[in-house]
Amino acid sequence: MSGKKGAIRGVSYRVYRILIPLVCALLIAGTCFVVGAIIAGLHETRRTIDSETNRYISELSQSVGHALEQRLDRSLRILESVSHSCDQESVPAMADSEGEKGKEELQDQAELQKRAELLQFQFFAYVFPDGTAICSDGVSRNFSGEKGVMKALAGESVIDVKTKRGKSASSRKNLPLFAVPIRSGEKDGKIIGALAAPASQQWADPFLQEYYYSGDVFFNVIKSDGTKVFMTENAYVSQFNRREGFEDSNNLFDTLRWNAEILGKTTIEEIEEITAAGGNSSIRFRYPQDGVVRTAHLTRVGDTDLCVWMVAANETITGGFAPLLHKAFFLGGVIILGFASLILVLLFFYRRNTRMLLTDPITGGYSPYRFDQEAERLIRSGAEGDYLFISVNIINFKVFNDSYGYDNSNRILKHVHDTIRRHMEDGERLTRFSADDFNVLSRAIPKEMLLQQMEFIVKEINEFNESLSEKQWLMFHVGVYRITDTDLPIVYIRDRANLARKKAKGDRKHMLYSCSFYEDGERLRLREENVLRNKMQEALKNQDFKLYLQPKVDISSGKVCGAEALVRWQDKDMGLISPDRFIPLFERTGFIRKLDLYMFEQVCILVKKCLDDGLTLLRISVNLSRVHLEDPEFLPPFVEVQKKHDASPEFLELELTETVFQEYQGKIQEAIICPI
Repeated sequence: MSGKKGAIRGVSYRVYRILIPLVCALLIAGTCFVVGAIIAGLHETRRTIDSETNRYISELSQSVGHALEQRLDRSLRILESVSHSCDQESVPAMADSEGEKGKEELQDQAELQKRAELLQFQFFAYVFPDGTAICSDGVSRNFSGEKGVMKALAGESVIDVKTKRGKSASSRKNLPLFAVPIRSGEKDGKIIGALAAPASQQWADPFLQEYYYSGDVFFNVIKSDGTKVFMTENAYVSQFNRREGFEDSNNLFDTLRWNAEILGKTTIEEIEEITAAGGNSSIRFRYPQDGVVRTAHLTRVGDTDLCVWMVAANETITGGFAPLLHKAFFLGGVIILGFASLILVLLFFYRRNTRMLLTDPITGGYSPYRFDQEAERLIRSGAEGDYLFISVNIINFKVFNDSYGYDNSNRILKHVHDTIRRHMEDGERLTRFSADDFNVLSRAIPKEMLLQQMEFIVKEINEFNESLSEKQWLMFHVGVYRITDTDLPIVYIRDRANLARKKAKGDRKHMLYSCSFYEDGERLRLREENVLRNKMQEALKNQDFKLYLQPKVDISSGKVCGAEALVRWQDKDMGLISPDRFIPLFERTGFIRKLDLYMFEQVCILVKKCLDDGLTLLRISVNLSRVHLEDPEFLPPFVEVQKKHDASPEFLELELTETVFQEYQGKIQEAIICPI
């Protein structure tokens, strides 16, 4: 027995000698595997969150830029309206040589100053052609050195921001100056002066005081060359800490170049080039002083020279993600026997990532990713025509963002989502696809029933207005695509619904919503328009637009009394293209201006040739598009072409339809009496 026990012990010992190292090795390998998986998952999560941070900052920057653009444009329109009320018949006399009392004082000066402050201007300044001005605050000023005001005296409406260098708070808040020309009430509309008004501090406060995440996400306003315009206190302290030995620069790009470490492939020089070209761009950087990684997005403000510089500390958006990553590295190095704990950590991050991936943070409903997965599965399992894909957009929702802030706007988005969801059945899906766009996968029902249901939902969404004294109606554009091809990728299905939705923008049969259904011919039309758009410039250069003359017959005598010039497009690939296929496109793009002038020139050449050959000639009329009437000085180029070819005017005629004449009667009269 003792020998057997010893043998058993020997076997056990040998087994333990092999088993324990094996178990340890497996445990270490398993731990390394789990830790590696966690680290890989964390890195992927970090990459995803960085991407979402960049998207969030980009959308926020564009929203602020749009709001600032609207505010600048609104202030300029207000000033133009005020300029129309200036006394245009009695222009104040110019100052005498001593400049003591040569100008008449503006009437009701105190009342005018009060009006300026109410409209968030510092004062109104009536600027004379020599640059001197009478101001509503009683202070005499000279604007002869102001380029913006000089442009206004030349006939432009101007938004000008002069920047000044300095470290004080006032030097970092360079307020815009608005200036518009003042014209006389005579027919020639001669410029007799300019009305200038600098914005007041109250004008800029809504922007300078705006920040997010307790100030860790903020924005500034700069010029396209990097010159600082509006700088908040928070931005100045935390963003532009300068290194020793460097002076603080008044240029954002110089500040970054001297102080910041740029992360990623984008360089400061590339940002400068993109900004100078009018584009938008993003960049990641950090300062050696604090080591915080920041993401910034630069957005151009409309057609101005201003840009919104939106900055966020990445850790603020990601909720302290870096410490968790460091803990994962620490656990991977010191914990070998904590395999169960690592599994729990893995499950925790898995659930967190899954929640981020599958749930919309604003509505609590499906994320776009989850919606696409579910929608494709349902579509593939159904038959052709079983489902409708519906694209819904809230009209002008940015106005709600500007008026009520993002928190209240998010509650509105959730209200819209929840209302639509209550009317859905099992097997149908809904998601907030982007900022104010919703996608719905619905079971197919007759068109009339769908419209009735849609009207009921829209009314229910707007029921909150019953308790409001000032109504805030939510209106929608809706596009519907009946899915007839179940093998079509979801992105193409969405594009067709969006195409129908864009078409619905012109349909206002209902007060609160417009709806359009996708037709395959619309996609083919857009494809052909894209081909024509790519060909039109080259076709004009190659003279592929041909002149045809259609005779005009006098009904009473039956004789030909003239001709009308018609255009046909002779393309080498597509053959002869009729006007109804390209004229609407040219009118939308503005290319019709070039084509009409080209056809007029061809008629002038023909008239000159016929007269030189001694042929009998009748008057030829050339059709003009209504697009020309948007420019009150459209006629001189036609006169220049006529004189260039020495074509007798009595044989030339510009023709407009009766509808155009009724719609643009005033502009037509301006063009006729315009001196040439």
